[in-house]
Amino acid sequence: MNVSIFFRVLLILSALGGVWGGGELSLNHLHTGDSCPTLGPIPACMLVFVGYAAIVISALLPKAWLTRLFFIGWTPVFGLAFVGAVTHTFIGDICPVSVNGIPQCYVSFGLSIVVLTFALLAKRSK
Repeated sequence: MNVSIFFRVLLILSALGGVWGGGELSLNHLHTGDSCPTLGPIPACMLVFVGYAAIVISALLPKAWLTRLFFIGWTPVFGLAFVGAVTHTFIGDICPVSVNGIPQCYVSFGLSIVVLTFALLAKRSK
């Protein structure tokens, strides 16, 4: 198996975890109206869902598109996760928590770093 393909597969699998988490929170927010913090009228979890979906699509496209579409999806995901994690750490109770009690913004922040690592490795591998 080509090393680049291996890292693309890891990128897709890890980004699908973000799609799943963001999608689940988005659906919950649509039903309850209070699962996610909002940016104006837009729930942050929906932006995260769309961002991770763009990352998955970028990994399925030719290598030239990997960087462009990846960063279009990754930048808001990372930015929201970073701001959410910092705010949750210092102010508290801003991010939805998992069943284990872990704030989702911490999970998304860590996942965004993993996804970035796999994307860079896929881009640099031959």
